Amino acid sequence: MVATGTVGTLCVLLVALRPAVLPVFTDDPDVRAVMTGLLPVVALAVLGDGLQAVLGFGLTGLRRTTPSFVVFAAIYGLLAVVALPVASLGGVVGLWTALAVANALVAVGQGTAFLRVSGRLGSAVGNAR
Repeated sequence: MVATGTVGTLCVLLVALRPAVLPVFTDDPDVRAVMTGLLPVVALAVLGDGLQAVLGFGLTGLRRTTPSFVVFAAIYGLLAVVALPVASLGGVVGLWTALAVANALVAVGQGTAFLRVSGRLGSAVGNAR
């Protein structure tokens, strides 16, 4: 979970320092105004993506890739279906919010699968002794 903690720390720093960071990327005041409000949502999406990646790699390490695939396909498939209507109604903020929610749901699904699989492995090791 070091990777998730690092990503979380960087997200907090980026959001806290956004008045100093945004001018590095754009001189356009309209873009900066949008990004000032959008950056916390983007940070949540990035944090959720990092968390789901760590949990997905954990499942891969346990040689249980099917739960990860099913959760990934279901949630991101749903995101693909709703992306256009969400973007039409909520614009770029709505789209990033939908991605943040999708990443969080994938992390919850993969985390649940990881706990179930690793719990079964732990009880199998305990029973073998």
